[in-house]
Amino acid sequence: METEDYVCTGSFIFTFFVAIVSGRRAWMLIDMISTIVFGVWFFFPKSILPLQADLVIDSGHVLLCHMVAATLLGSAVVWALSRNSSDETVQVTMLITRVLSASLILIYMIYAQYANAQAKHGRFTQQNYWFGILGTTLWDLGNIIQLLRTVEWGGGAENTSSGLDHSLRRDFFVIFIGGVVMATFAGSTVQCLFPHLILDGIHSHMDRTVGALNIGMAFLSFIAPGFHSDEDKRAVLLGRIVQCIMLLASVAWQHFYIISMTTTQTLTVGAPLALLPASNYWFGILGTTLWDLGNIIQLLRTVEWGGGAENTSSGLDHSLRRDFFVIFIGGVVMATFAGSTVQCLFPHLILDGIHSHMDRTVGALNIGMAFLSFIAPGFHSDEDKRAVLLGRIVQCIMLLASVAWQHFYIISMTTTQTLTVGAPLALLLLSGYLSSGERKKED
Repeated sequence: METEDYVCTGSFIFTFFVAIVSGRRAWMLIDMISTIVFGVWFFFPKSILPLQADLVIDSGHVLLCHMVAATLLGSAVVWALSRNSSDETVQVTMLITRVLSASLILIYMIYAQYANAQAKHGRFTQQNYWFGILGTTLWDLGNIIQLLRTVEWGGGAENTSSGLDHSLRRDFFVIFIGGVVMATFAGSTVQCLFPHLILDGIHSHMDRTVGALNIGMAFLSFIAPGFHSDEDKRAVLLGRIVQCIMLLASVAWQHFYIISMTTTQTLTVGAPLALLPASNYWFGILGTTLWDLGNIIQLLRTVEWGGGAENTSSGLDHSLRRDFFVIFIGGVVMATFAGSTVQCLFPHLILDGIHSHMDRTVGALNIGMAFLSFIAPGFHSDEDKRAVLLGRIVQCIMLLASVAWQHFYIISMTTTQTLTVGAPLALLLLSGYLSSGERKKED
């Protein structure tokens, strides 16, 4: 470690302990200031990336750094406007978004540190332990501590059983993080159990499928503490218990009854199945599409969403729910298919470990912020709802500005796909959020 590493490490730890001792409001203030500082810093990739990585900065690194910056500064807007809100639900939800994002980023950071350790370029250096991993760990730990200190979680429903509520929140965190990790590192689950297995496309697809199912079910555990009836809460936990028992039984069966089959020769039998047959389009893709479409239609027909708070602005509520869906799905896709964002815009770019890690980082930040949009329709104040949308508008404007800058000022490094893919997406999101204001006036 060099002198600057000691200074950086000491400042992180000192700030962490000062914020923790000072209470939640001080912590959220320091969180907001830190987010602004790092958000601005990420707009200058040449000053921040060399501190933790050995790489040659290209247009992909620049775009991903700008995406991180836009996401951080967009969240800082929400923190600035709502951190002193009188609605307890707002602050608790803000803490949850930080815990989810920081936990995922920490997992991705540790993975990137070791997975690309032997690469000649695009790898993290030893300084990343003190600058990246330590800082993210303290950020995550601080928000977890503030959540553990929380007594009143808001939401409008009485906590009829604190034991059930704590179990459901713990279940949400474990299942959600596990689901995202399975989707992100597809194939890792079976390879942990069968390290000599030769993975094929089916392994990866099934791992992502299980991850997606768990991500969806995690939302039930996330909302369940607000249910008015203990019976409904127990039903959620009972479903998880059944899932765990069946999983444990399957693992035991795999180990004791087909132990003779767990050789490399036997387990590679799945390799020829890597190419999905044409029937998959009609049996798998069509079936899943109809299942998804049916649930979406039922959601669109929903008038009363519950949650304890009155829907004071239907335009804002619809925009927030749309925002959640777009940002959450986009975040999971970015984390799952790491590097796809920059390769979509720069198809001739040679990807390295830093591209993939930055893509996962942006995905993790968006996944966390999506939860704020998920809960926001239940906020009692329209001002808190608008703060969430304003943060997303700032994020989209900065993203759009970055895409335009990439296209017009370093045109030799980009392709026409920059504007045909990135810009319309940002404009679509932005126009949707702005339209909520017009609906508000009509109401």
